[in-house]
Amino acid sequence: MADGGAPPPSVAEIVMGYNARVAGITRLWTRTAVQVDGRDERGERLREQAEGNLIVEPGVGVALTLGKLGDTVFLFGSNDRLYWWIDLVDADQKMALIGRHEHATREKARDLGVPVLPGELVGLLGITPIRAEGARARWAGDERIVILEWGAPGSVTDRIWVDRSTFMPRRIERVGPDGRVAVAATMQASQRIEARSDPGVLATMAKRYEITGSTFDGTVRVSVYDPQIRPSPAVATLFDPERLVEQFGVARIYDLDRPRAAARP
Repeated sequence: MADGGAPPPSVAEIVMGYNARVAGITRLWTRTAVQVDGRDERGERLREQAEGNLIVEPGVGVALTLGKLGDTVFLFGSNDRLYWWIDLVDADQKMALIGRHEHATREKARDLGVPVLPGELVGLLGITPIRAEGARARWAGDERIVILEWGAPGSVTDRIWVDRSTFMPRRIERVGPDGRVAVAATMQASQRIEARSDPGVLATMAKRYEITGSTFDGTVRVSVYDPQIRPSPAVATLFDPERLVEQFGVARIYDLDRPRAAARP
């Protein structure tokens, strides 16, 4: 209960409202602006800003392209098997880091220099359905926000702060077995996702995300503009790291699941 008031809504009620809000989201396309504010592995101040496009497929499929002055400089993505980070900043030292989801760790997120692995980003956007099985509900200090939680103490735990009136997430986090927050996203404002082919879709998502991670000393802020449910050209290439490596002429390819010395030239 919140301050001795009424008990929280049932898990079934919150899950039903949440899933109704994201119903109809198939392939999401949106413009993005990303700002990184933190410190690099040497402890030096890091401030970067770039703009690009974000495409999300159901499951773990995500493709984020970032650029400056019209040129693509970073590609961050995943498909159902792999995740990757492609760095095109230096035309003479283009580099791709590629790993498999089953071997992904927080340390590998640190190797990528980001707070979140690509396969985790989809879940942090608050645009995919959630399950009622195994969930617990409690108030977040008042009777406006309900926390849904999955997982037992000592195991990986997922939490979502949900606005009980709009069913928008306010915060999503994953907690490690040690009780520390491994990765989290805090959301601000909300917006309608346009679905030109189906005006009946009433899906919504946040306008701004603030993402932090236990292996990243800083914050990544992502702003989302004009989100749409629509097919996207060349989407097959964006979800295929081998084709991306070939398209952008990347010579230095590192397997994140092997030592750096095993890079393929």
